[in-house]
Amino acid sequence: MAEKATSARLDAGAQRALTQATRGAASQSQVIRDALVLAARRAWHAAAEEDARRLAASPGDRAEVAAIREFFDDPDAAR
Repeated sequence: MAEKATSARLDAGAQRALTQATRGAASQSQVIRDALVLAARRAWHAAAEEDARRLAASPGDRAEVAAIREFFDDPDAAR
């Protein structure tokens, strides 16, 4: 995928965070890219956790998971 330039208005807190994060060798662009990737991962994990809670609350889904586990734990099940 081709790189794409973008811009954002930073409030005071975000500007302080960016300044702090770039005190090392990282460029502003790298810090922002890393933050976006981290935010996407957090969102993905939050969605996965919500799915797990929803499945755990469903007796039907729990029964299906138990049946799958039993099938794969039984060495004779594949015959």
